[in-house]
This record gives sequence, structure tokens and C-alpha cells, in this order.
Amino acid sequence: MSSDSTVLDVENQIYYLHGNAQVIYGDIELTADFIRLDWGKSEVYAHGMPDTTKKVGTPVKGKPVFSDAGEKYNSDTIRYNFKSKKDR
Repeated sequence: MSSDSTVLDVENQIYYLHGNAQVIYGDIELTADFIRLDWGKSEVYAHGMPDTTKKVGTPVKGKPVFSDAGEKYNSDTIRYNFKSKKDR
């Protein structure tokens, strides 16, 4: 789900989630300002977006927060494979 928009590329089995996006899969939860969910590769990629308010000290908003079984990880970008259960 996302607060801005969701775009589905049916041919390539890819979802693009824009704005306050969230993906929940079992014990895994990922939130970020942009998430690309690739069902064909069983992979998710996420990153923050430039802050359009131009406030000093906040160049990127909505950086990824990845939770797995209660453990939380913050990152600038994240790529995770659901089959191998590994980040890249």
C-alpha cells in the first residue's frame, strides 16, 4: 500500500509504490517513500526520496525501515530477496 500512488507493470510483474509505502510479508515489514516489488524475481527494492521542502538537514525523506521478527534496520536503500531471505 502507499499514500501517493501504486503503478502495476503487469507484463513484468512489478509494483511501484510511491509515497509512504509499506509491504508486509509474513514477519517482514518494509516502509519507505519508494518501493519496487518484483514478483518475478521475488525481490523488493526501496529508497527514500528527495525532500521537496528544501529544509536544511533533511535532503532525503522516507528512507527504508526494514523489520524482520521484531528487529529493525534503517538504511539509505535496501534490496531484499524473499526466496533466499537475504539482502543484497
